[in-house]
Amino acid sequence: MSKLRPINGNLLLLPLDEVERTVGNIVLPDLGYEQPSCAKVIAVSDNLDFQSGNTVPCPVKVGEKVFFNKMGANKLMVDNEEYWVIHMSSITTILEE
Repeated sequence: MSKLRPINGNLLLLPLDEVERTVGNIVLPDLGYEQPSCAKVIAVSDNLDFQSGNTVPCPVKVGEKVFFNKMGANKLMVDNEEYWVIHMSSITTILEE
């Protein structure tokens, strides 16, 4: 993997395989609803609070699995691997295992 380092409160995510919703052997259609995506955090950066001049630490750590909204996310292809870059405010949930 190339060395990617997010800045300005962004996170680098490795998307996990989407799970198809099924009931029995019947695949349920998506119906156009935008579902949050699940990904593993690869790298994080702190954010600068411009009003106070202080840095705000990222609430998630490398290796954690998170759910996030794809709206505003940037998809990158590096070395035939797909990554997402999102701002820390797009994280909706941390998956604790």
